[in-house]
Amino acid sequence: MLSQPQRAPSLDARFSTREVPLERRFSYWIEMLRSTYVSLESSPSDRDDFFGAIRKKDVGELDLSIVQSTSPLVRRTKQLVREAHEECLLVHCAHTGKARVEQGGRTAELSPGDITVYLSTEPYDLRFNGWFDTRVIKIPMAAIRPYVRNISDLTAVVIKRSSLEGAMLRGMVANVWNERLADTAKSTSALS
Repeated sequence: MLSQPQRAPSLDARFSTREVPLERRFSYWIEMLRSTYVSLESSPSDRDDFFGAIRKKDVGELDLSIVQSTSPLVRRTKQLVREAHEECLLVHCAHTGKARVEQGGRTAELSPGDITVYLSTEPYDLRFNGWFDTRVIKIPMAAIRPYVRNISDLTAVVIKRSSLEGAMLRGMVANVWNERLADTAKSTSALS
């Protein structure tokens, strides 16, 4: 029997449905999402080859992750917000595929390279059109609240890939991710 994913370790965590029997893939995907981010619901894909994978790294207070899947919908409902105590800001950097993020009465239509943010403290929907590959930064609200006022006014607003802000944010995410990968490779080679 396959074990459910636990809270991801700080260096590197990888979850995938690839080796999970087809009839259990979707439930395993939900557990992957919950252990990596916050309590979420998802809609099953009507595909026979449903796939989901998450690679996660912790960098100080930030959690960086790469998410790839064929799931058409990920949702945080009012009920899940009431039941859970997670308070974080999620920065969504679209990499491959189109996405739609809905929160606070706003809708962000994302193309590859676009960025938006959403809060775990309010309901949201993430809708995908087929295969998607995205980068997510999870930031505890306690770490960002002192620096950003009215953060809920910024959710589901698109930062376009072509904008200066978009280029800067993508560059920072890539640098942090690549540095963390290099640190992991160094520590792995030092152990062998």
